[in-house]
Amino acid sequence: MKKSLLIAFFMTVLVFPASLLSQDIITGYTFPTGDTATDIYPNLGLEGNSGYYISAEDTTAHPNTIKRFITFTEGVTDFAATAEGWDEGMDAKLWSIKFKAEGYENLTVSSKQYSDAIFPGPRDFRIQARMSGQDWVDLAGGAVVVAADWNTGVAEDIAFPPEFNDPGSTSLFIRWIMTSNSDIDGNVVQPSGISKIDDVIVRGFSTSGVEEVLHDSRFSFFPNPVTQGLINISSRSDITGVRIFDIQGKTVMDIKGNPERIDVGALKPGTYFISPVFADDDRNAPQRLIIR
Repeated sequence: MKKSLLIAFFMTVLVFPASLLSQDIITGYTFPTGDTATDIYPNLGLEGNSGYYISAEDTTAHPNTIKRFITFTEGVTDFAATAEGWDEGMDAKLWSIKFKAEGYENLTVSSKQYSDAIFPGPRDFRIQARMSGQDWVDLAGGAVVVAADWNTGVAEDIAFPPEFNDPGSTSLFIRWIMTSNSDIDGNVVQPSGISKIDDVIVRGFSTSGVEEVLHDSRFSFFPNPVTQGLINISSRSDITGVRIFDIQGKTVMDIKGNPERIDVGALKPGTYFISPVFADDDRNAPQRLIIR
């Protein structure tokens, strides 16, 4: 009876019909640390997207693309990707990300943009998307007007066209491209003009109903896969325990408290799922753990 309840719980957490699930995060950048070596990579989303990065690009001499230097400065809550050198950038200079969304449909993208008040950056952007080898398409509602605040240049759940549904292993790209040479004061953008972007989140519905999470904004662990027995735990919120399940939903480890490390050396190689229990009784969606 107890085993049946555990399996039922596990399946309830992980396998809903796709129509009843909330959108999963496919890739996301909130730039939590300000470290240039790590924050160019997504801190949210699917495991397979962890190696892609955000870039500030210059395609003035198209097809030659120049990636410009990114720093991390004050953002919405933590930090934001920041770049200058947007002069003469109409239809050429942009922010860009790459990701894959195999098994996902009804994709959306959200973002927040900011242009500096002292060194005014670009005012007008448009969000576009494309599949690898295909042309860029404008996303409906993707025109963004930016100001020197984080409330104006907000794009929320901008939808992709249906042809992007379940794209298989094809790479997808999103860009925020300048559509004028005007800065936020209505003047011409100067080389010193600064543009920032933050809270870039791509979501979608899993066609299988199973979410595979890279990171949650509150809980993460590494390494994954693990080969040496120890995994490091990081949580922004207080946790009262961590549970590890096998693929049948059986609890194989139930750790109480707020551990910094967990020794999984006694577990056989295979696929497991790890889930924290937060102090506010909120349970995080289980994340896949690979043991080799």
